[in-house]
Amino acid sequence: MRIAGIEARHVRFGFSEARECLRAIAVMLYPTAHAEQMPWVRDARRRLPRDLRSSMEHFRFFFSPTAELFARAWRDSKTQGFDLELRALRASPDVFRDAVVRRLSGSPLVTKSELESMRRPQSYESLANAHVKRHPETRSMLRQFVQSPDVSLRLFCDMLSAFHERVVQPTWGSIDKRLQEDIAARRHVLRTHGLVALLRTLGADISVAHERDGAVIDLPFGDGALRLDARARLVLVPSFFCWPHVERIVIKRPAGVRTILAYPLPPLPRKVAKIPDGEQVVKCCAALGDPIRLRIFELLNGRELSTRELAGFLQLTEPATSRHLQRLFDAGLVTRRRNSYFVMYALCRETVRRVIGALRVASSP
Repeated sequence: MRIAGIEARHVRFGFSEARECLRAIAVMLYPTAHAEQMPWVRDARRRLPRDLRSSMEHFRFFFSPTAELFARAWRDSKTQGFDLELRALRASPDVFRDAVVRRLSGSPLVTKSELESMRRPQSYESLANAHVKRHPETRSMLRQFVQSPDVSLRLFCDMLSAFHERVVQPTWGSIDKRLQEDIAARRHVLRTHGLVALLRTLGADISVAHERDGAVIDLPFGDGALRLDARARLVLVPSFFCWPHVERIVIKRPAGVRTILAYPLPPLPRKVAKIPDGEQVVKCCAALGDPIRLRIFELLNGRELSTRELAGFLQLTEPATSRHLQRLFDAGLVTRRRNSYFVMYALCRETVRRVIGALRVASSP
């Protein structure tokens, strides 16, 4: 999807605690897709009671392929707090019902007339039956929804409330601090380096460019194009739980289009210092990953030796010894020179020092 005509006046920052809660549930249900959050998952699982886990499984429908974020119930740019957001969702049965029927339709974008048609009980019952045939694990939840959307909403909100209290809230202080710090840092980038520089910090999977009437973002998902006008808003939302991709929500209202881009906090690979001369280190470690070549390394640490001498020490034939020496030479660990009939080998101590220095950097806290 392409979003064009972006200007600094369109940009707002914010985040929703309730949406972070929903993303956190998705992370708990599908942890293998969220390597960056695994330390949090391991800690959170200790606080997850069995009945709550069962309730999350019951509502898995709302978290596959991505978490349902109830775009029309909450506004990321206004700090409301979880309790107010949950109260707003409890009071929004239409939002909940529309989220279900939209997911049942299989399309994230449906027209107003299509949505009105699917809102009828007979329509969403038919959609639910078809969905259950393809996904039998959703039978219990969808049957409950068809019988009483209000009861389904109440139980969903109860699950979300319990998850927030037992799992998210104990660590929310540190998460909230990181989100606030990230917003402050990106506001500084906007003020000092401009809009395009800010947008380029959102993620590696988007591209940003200048246009005559503002910036343009190309997102790797979704179809179509959106051009922002004077009433439009672009809400940039840091998220602890949406790694590794940017999420997009587009809400069209009479007051103007509201586009929410939730982006992941900088992940671990960006924070970890790379080992210097990484390619050289790999070659050297691979070359030394054999007991015979390691013994050659030890022998050459004492003095320069010929192929014949090394073969005698190792109790190997000269051709076999030469093959091992070639691996060490290709890795840059040894040098060689001809001395009359003999080929003499010695350690390349410069390479050894470089590799030891790189590994010392890796072992530093």
